[in-house]
Amino acid sequence: MIRPLALTLALALIAACSSAPETEQTFSGYLHDYNKLKPDPEDASKLIWYAEDYSANNYAMIDVEPAKIWLSPKLSDKEVVPAEKQQAFAAYLVKSLKEAIPEHLRTAAAGNNTLIIKPAITGFSTGSADLAAYQYLPIGLIVVGAMEATDSRDKVPVMFLEAEAIDKDSGKVVAQVVRRLSGKDIDPDLMTDNIVEAFYPQLDAWAKELADNLQKQVENIK
Repeated sequence: MIRPLALTLALALIAACSSAPETEQTFSGYLHDYNKLKPDPEDASKLIWYAEDYSANNYAMIDVEPAKIWLSPKLSDKEVVPAEKQQAFAAYLVKSLKEAIPEHLRTAAAGNNTLIIKPAITGFSTGSADLAAYQYLPIGLIVVGAMEATDSRDKVPVMFLEAEAIDKDSGKVVAQVVRRLSGKDIDPDLMTDNIVEAFYPQLDAWAKELADNLQKQVENIK
C-alpha cells in the first residue's frame, strides 16, 4: 500500500515541478552537504559541485574506495532491488571505476597528492520518462502510485549514484556529484534475466565519464 504522505509528496512534485523539494526528501544523506549542488548545464541527469580552490592538477594519483549502498531509511521499505543484488551493483561500480582509471594513476595504498573517490549507490526505483518533475531530482525512490495517478504507464528502471572527491592530505571534500542513471534503453527481457548485468553499460559510461574528466586534468601535472 502506498503511504498517504509519500503519495502526497510525489503528487506535489508532479504538480509543481519548478519548486525544489526539501533536501532531506530528495537526497540520501551520504554526501556531507547538498546545498551547494547545481545542475550540470551539459547533463540534466547530474548535479555537481566543486570547491572554489579545487584543481585536479593538484593530484598525482586517484584512489577509489569501495562503493557503499546508502539508501534513505525513509524509503528503504519501497526498494525494488534485493540486498544481494545491491551489493553486486556496488562491486561492479568499483570495478568499472578502477578499470576506467589508467594504471599509472591508480593506487592501492594512497600516498601524498592523492584524490580519493568515494562512490555510493543511493537508490533503485522505477520512473517514467514522461514526468518532467523528476528529470532533475536525485530522488532515492519514485512512488509508483503517483505515476499511475498521472495515467503514465511508461515505467523505466532508475538508479541513483552519489560520489565525493576528497583531498587525502587535508581530508577536505573538494568535489561532489549526484547522478541519475536511466534504464529506458535497456531490453526489458535483460532486466528480468539479470538486472545487474542490464545496468553494466550505464555504470561503465558513468565510470568512464568520471575517470576521463579526472585523468584529463591530473595528467597535466606531467
